[in-house]
Amino acid sequence: MPDKPTRKTLLGTMLGGRDLRSNRHLDAMKGSSMLAKVPRDIAADEYNAVFGVGGRNAIAAGASVTFTSAAPRDLILRELTLNCDGGMAEVVVCSVTAVNVEGNTAQLGGAVGGAQFAHDATNKPSFDLPAAGGTPVQVIITNNSAAALFATPSFTID
Repeated sequence: MPDKPTRKTLLGTMLGGRDLRSNRHLDAMKGSSMLAKVPRDIAADEYNAVFGVGGRNAIAAGASVTFTSAAPRDLILRELTLNCDGGMAEVVVCSVTAVNVEGNTAQLGGAVGGAQFAHDATNKPSFDLPAAGGTPVQVIITNNSAAALFATPSFTID
């Protein structure tokens, strides 16, 4: 009977057959814990916890903007957070119309309300998508209000 595939081998297969490098910091702690001490030999890329997609852009009333950034290294995109300059009042008038990773659509169906991705949303969806370093990550946001606003999407990453 063959061994059951592990998360590491499945993600490695999704990244084109490359093994996914484990996070040495979390391995040394035997998992994550808020009380654990951070070792001095942690690698610089293991400090990264957030990936900003495309920076801060203005979105005109009724318009859509595509935010694009290349993945800086092999990573796993977790929760999407949408921040707007006007706070929650502006997040609720936005909608996320597409999330594309390496040219593949990660969000199917219609637009999802921006409140689902607010920084304080309690049941944010987790995409859990691998992205190889250098490949494009896109988030398309539509402003459904009658006034312009500024938005900044970002993902938590591993």
